[in-house]
Formats: sequence, C-alpha cells, structure tokens
Amino acid sequence: MVKRNIVGKIQMRNDTADTWERKNPVLDVGEIGYDITNKRTKIGDGNTPWNDLFWFSTETTPNFATNTWSVIEEYSKKGTADKVYSIGDEKTIELTTGEQVTLVILGFNHDYKATGGTAGITIGMKGLLNDKYKWLTVDDNSCSWKDSYIRTNTMKKLFSLLPNDLQEVIKAVLKKTNIHNDSIEIVTTEDKLWLLSIAEIYSHKAIENSLWNEIRENCKIYNDEGEQYEYWKNKIHDQDPHNGSIELEKSNIDWWTRTPFATITSNGIWYVNHVGMINSSYKIPYYGVSFCFCI
Repeated sequence: MVKRNIVGKIQMRNDTADTWERKNPVLDVGEIGYDITNKRTKIGDGNTPWNDLFWFSTETTPNFATNTWSVIEEYSKKGTADKVYSIGDEKTIELTTGEQVTLVILGFNHDYKATGGTAGITIGMKGLLNDKYKWLTVDDNSCSWKDSYIRTNTMKKLFSLLPNDLQEVIKAVLKKTNIHNDSIEIVTTEDKLWLLSIAEIYSHKAIENSLWNEIRENCKIYNDEGEQYEYWKNKIHDQDPHNGSIELEKSNIDWWTRTPFATITSNGIWYVNHVGMINSSYKIPYYGVSFCFCI
C-alpha cells in the first residue's frame, strides 16, 4: 500500500529481505514492494507471492553477457534459464583486485543445492586466474578435497573477491570427491566455489576406457565424483583424460582438479597439464585455478 509521510512524499511498502521472504505476502496489482536489504523492487500482480515474483528490471531481452546477476538468478529460480541462455554463453566480471575474469555457462539443472533441488545454472571460468595456488601449506599431498587448504582457505578468499551482487546469488551445492589413497569412500561437501573433478570434465566412458591404468582401473571411484558438464561434452566428447587435449585461456599453465589419487600408494592430486592432458602431482607445486559456482 502507498503511504504518504508527513511532508507529502510517497513511500512504498518496504521491509528487509528476511522479513519479505518469511512473510511472503501477495502484493496487490501494481503494488510496489521494496527490499531495503538488497535495494531491489518487486511489483505485485494480485496473485503471485513475494518469493515467486521477479525483481523489477528495465532489461527486456535475456542476455547472459549483459543481464544483471539478480535477473540471471530469477531465470534460474523459475527454471527457465536453459530456455533463455545457452551452454557456452560468456560473461565478464571484475574481481576486487581489478583482474578481469571471463565466465562461461557449463550446464543447466546439473548440480544439487545444499538446501534441496537443483541449481538452475552452473558457471565456470573460461580460463585461469592470473595467480597460481597450492593445494596444501606443507609439502605433502595427503589431504582430501574436504580438508585441503585450497578448499578451506583459497576458495573462500576467491569468493570474497567476487562482486557483491554475484556473491549474493551464488548457491551452496553438494560436491562429491574421493578421499584419496587406497579408499573407495566418497565424501560430500557443501561448496559455493569449487574445482572441477575428472568426471565433470571427461565422460564416464572416456574414464572407463582410458589408456592410463590408474584411471581405468579405478574408473568407478572417479566416476562417482560427478557427471560431465554439457560444456565439456561439446568440446571434448569421449576424449581420453590422459591422451586427449582440452583448452582453456592461459592453458599453457598447469591447473588443478579437485580429484585426489584413488588408490596409488603415494598421495597426490590430478591436474590438467599445460598441453591439456590429465596428469598427476606428488608434491605441492603452485598450479592454476579455474573455479566454478552455481546460481
């Protein structure tokens, strides 16, 4: 309902984001509601509850490159992102450090949110960050993804460098990773930023038929870490992880996956080397990072 304050100004209905979500009211036709937390507006239609209304925007054409993150989030929440965007669509952002990062759509309705249901869009980097990063703080690769320095420290730091409007729409999702070193156990973590697993880059068929014995003989363990994203399916098909070649911007730099060795006695982490083939690391070098997230 429109209100007039004591000096005759018009004041629209307003409240905090938490209160709007909790009360979830139905706004009258044309009634405006203002979220004072996120400084965004919705307009009622007399029928749709607040949580299901789109944010008001002057943008009329779906375009991943130019749409705001709040608009992209609305398409994702409505389950229509795959109707208005395409695998491989790109968008450039600037980190708080000033570094420009090109993002790309990897898949739709692929990952499961920690709160339930699927996330509408999975997004990754088209290339690598300028800096290189280490897996652990000591010269030992014995740690799993769950407890690794790169997950518990680096990913959190990188998240804080993202634009605030992007941080607000990223959803925590469930990621599966083997715990490393002679174990078939898979651990599930909740992550807002994560690294790709072998199975999210390569197809299950390619992993099962790999010429590298370690990958082929432990294909079930690696395949339990996820499904190949459509983006990578379009680029590399059933390419052998060890003998194929994948491309990223700055791909002359080796870059980490989140997949530890499954059964090799010596501890280590799989990475993609500078010529685009999967390889193994037994020490703690500084490698490139290409992170992913969901909306």
